[in-house]
Amino acid sequence: MSPTSVRTLSDLHPREHETLQEAYDIAVKEAGQTGGLMVPATVFRQGKRFMFTTAIPMNQLDKRREHNSAPDRGTIEEVEGSRNRPIDMGHVTAIAEYVSDNLSRTFILPPATINIADNVRIHMVKMESDMPWVTTMAFLVIPASARFAISDGQHRVESFDKTQGLIKTDKEKQRLFDSSSLAVMITLEDTDEQAHQDFADCARTKPVVPSQLAVYDRRNPANGLVLDVIKDVKLFNGKIDATSKNLSGKSAALFLTNTIRQVVKVFLAGDYGLNDDRFNVISKTELEYTDSPKYKALRDRIVSFYRGTTESIPVFKEIATLQPEHWKTAVPAYREKGFICLTAAGLTMLARMWYDIENDPTEKNNLDTYVSRLGSIDWSKDAQFWKDCGVVSADGKRVSTGHKNIQAGARAIERAVGYEPIIRADESETSDETDERPDVVQV
Repeated sequence: MSPTSVRTLSDLHPREHETLQEAYDIAVKEAGQTGGLMVPATVFRQGKRFMFTTAIPMNQLDKRREHNSAPDRGTIEEVEGSRNRPIDMGHVTAIAEYVSDNLSRTFILPPATINIADNVRIHMVKMESDMPWVTTMAFLVIPASARFAISDGQHRVESFDKTQGLIKTDKEKQRLFDSSSLAVMITLEDTDEQAHQDFADCARTKPVVPSQLAVYDRRNPANGLVLDVIKDVKLFNGKIDATSKNLSGKSAALFLTNTIRQVVKVFLAGDYGLNDDRFNVISKTELEYTDSPKYKALRDRIVSFYRGTTESIPVFKEIATLQPEHWKTAVPAYREKGFICLTAAGLTMLARMWYDIENDPTEKNNLDTYVSRLGSIDWSKDAQFWKDCGVVSADGKRVSTGHKNIQAGARAIERAVGYEPIIRADESETSDETDERPDVVQV
């Protein structure tokens, strides 16, 4: 199926006026007489098509949105008859909670793209036919009966109804919501084929790399914890890659920022596989904000732990004392030798050891003693120790990142330093797979 020919500006039959004020006055009058919605807009072109960009009140988008999402496990016919992908209600809820939590402060939602098939009236200044222009102003009068088909941003718009449910008892937040708008790009296509193509084209965006998200998203206080740990631990400082998605064997960086972020999940909840929505909830509960006493206390304990492991594990100590001009060659050389503690799996196991001892009231005060014994472990990937606990495959070529293997490795480390772990009732049910694995360099 190929997209149909798009409508030109002349196909949209704009009403041309001598001045912008005249265009505005007539658009306001027309909207008042018909009950339509009048919005100022910038007219612009992408390729051969003319489109409009403006902002529309969020409550108007909620009232006028077209419910036409494909069903889960839909057939070809059902999907072709729909304008959007299936709704992910978890994503909708996450957006609604984000907006409701931040209405009284600041929040940002990216623009949406909507299509209006109804006869939208366009009022603009008369343009000379031979006069080139890139953008111009117009006033759109959207009929009261018009529905908004969402080409991009359906979860954002879908969340507005749930947001209003969350704030219904808070009059101040209701007022702020009613006065908030969402930037939108408007197309005026009258065919499902072109609307489908627009939806596919809008999906060509690249998500933010998780390591960058850890740097930029400061609403989650745990991301601040990630940055503080990197800054305050000599082993990490200057040696963490904050822009890449994967870490190559020749990288001069020790880990990705996202690896440290996954490890912080372990420090907070004992589980590196937490999805981000759950991680946000736990972070705000446990840390509150980046200046809270709870945040500072956890930060100091983690920094102290890493300083202790750096002093105890020989390869950590050697890397921490390297001069910056030597990192480029030295770090890849260390990685080539295959130390388990230089993999994300190794870092995660160490964090799990911290978590287990910190949450054992009879041994918590002895953590430093156990950390001081970490140097007695052979951290080489060739050591039988790692094959016996399942962290390294039998052929010695792969470090496992499954939950059970990471957990078994942590238990082996704990016993090696003399700590007998408390086995919790739910641990035998832990899955060996996870959707969010630590980033690992194959060894």
